[in-house]
Amino acid sequence: HLPIGITLDLHANVTDAMAQRASVIVSYRTYPHVDQYDTGKRCADLIARTLDGEIRPACTVARGPMIDALDHGRTTAPGPMLETLAHADSLRARTPGVLDIGINAGFPWADIDAAGPSVVIVYDRKAGLRDTAPIAATLLERIWRDRRRTTVQPLPLQAGMAAIADALALPGDGMVLVADGADNPGGGGLEDSVALLGALIDAGIDRVAFGMICDPATLQACIAAGPGATLGVQLGGHSGGAFLGPLALRVQVVSVQPGQFTFTGPMSRGITLDIGPTAVVRVGGIDIVVAGTRHQVLDPGFFTHAGLDPAHYDLVVVKSSQHFRAAFGPMARTILVIDSGDGLTSFDLAAFGHTRVRRPVHPLDELPD
Repeated sequence: HLPIGITLDLHANVTDAMAQRASVIVSYRTYPHVDQYDTGKRCADLIARTLDGEIRPACTVARGPMIDALDHGRTTAPGPMLETLAHADSLRARTPGVLDIGINAGFPWADIDAAGPSVVIVYDRKAGLRDTAPIAATLLERIWRDRRRTTVQPLPLQAGMAAIADALALPGDGMVLVADGADNPGGGGLEDSVALLGALIDAGIDRVAFGMICDPATLQACIAAGPGATLGVQLGGHSGGAFLGPLALRVQVVSVQPGQFTFTGPMSRGITLDIGPTAVVRVGGIDIVVAGTRHQVLDPGFFTHAGLDPAHYDLVVVKSSQHFRAAFGPMARTILVIDSGDGLTSFDLAAFGHTRVRRPVHPLDELPD
C-alpha cells in the first residue's frame, strides 16, 4: 500500500473519494493562507511516521446540510472558524488515535454534490479507533449552529459607496482599503468587472489606486500608444463574467512596464511572479493597473511594480475577498468589502442557480434550526 498525503486549501470541497484514497489529508488553518509551510510539514511528518511503520493512517470526511458556513473560513478576527479549530484541537488531544482534524469552509460557488464545509479526520488504524463519526458530528453541530455568524458583512454597491465617502471624510493615518469581493480572481472571478470602478469615477473621488483590471485589448492599445498618450478605450466587461459590460473612457497612459516583482507580504513572501506587461492608466484622480492576465491582488507588488505606492493613496481598491488583509491590512485605517453583484464571486449564492449540489441545503433552502 502506497501512502498518499495531500495538503488542501481550507476552501477545498472534500469528496468521499478523496478521503477513501488518501492516507493523510491536512488542511490550511488560516485565511489569509499564511500557513502553507506549516501545513506541508504536518502532512510530511505524518507520511514519514507512516513510512517508518509507526502509524497506519486513514481518513474520513463528513458534511452537513450547508454549502456556506464558518464565515468563509476567515481567521483574521475571533469568529466561527477559529472557535471551531480550537474545539477540533481539544477533541483531537483527548481522543487516542486521532492524528489530525481538518476544518474546511469549502467553496460554495462550486456546483457539485460535495460543496461546502467539511470535517476531515485522520486517524491511526493501529490505535484501534474505528468510529470517528461522533467527533465529526460534534463539530458539524457547532458549524451548523454558527452557520450565519460572520466577521465581515459585504456591502452592496450603493451602501459601499456611502461607506467609502464616510471613511474618507474621517481623519486618520493610513488608507481606506476596499475589496471588490464580487470579482475576486482567486475564487474564479475574471477580474474585469468595472461596476465599482464606474461608481468611483462617477463620484469624482481622487487619490485612488485601483488594482487590477484584466483587459488584454486595452493593455495592447496602451502599449502601442505609449506613456503620456491619451486614448479612448472600452475598459473591462469583455469576459462574460462581469455582467454590466465595459466602460467607455478617455484615459491617460501613465506608464507601461514588465509585470515582474517579488512578494513582500506574508503570503508567498520571497516568491517572484511575472504577470506579463502591465499599464497604468489615469481617469480623473484614479490610477488603474491594467493587466493581460488574472491575479488576485494580495500583495503590494501588484502596485509597486508599476511605480505606485499604495501608502501614498487615500483609497486603494483590490480585486480580492480576504487574502489582501495579510499584506495590506496593516497599512489601512478602514477596511471595507463591497459586493457589487457584478462578478462570479458575489456573496449572493442564490444568484448562481446551483443544480448539482445536494438539496435541501443552507443557504439556498429554508431549513429548520
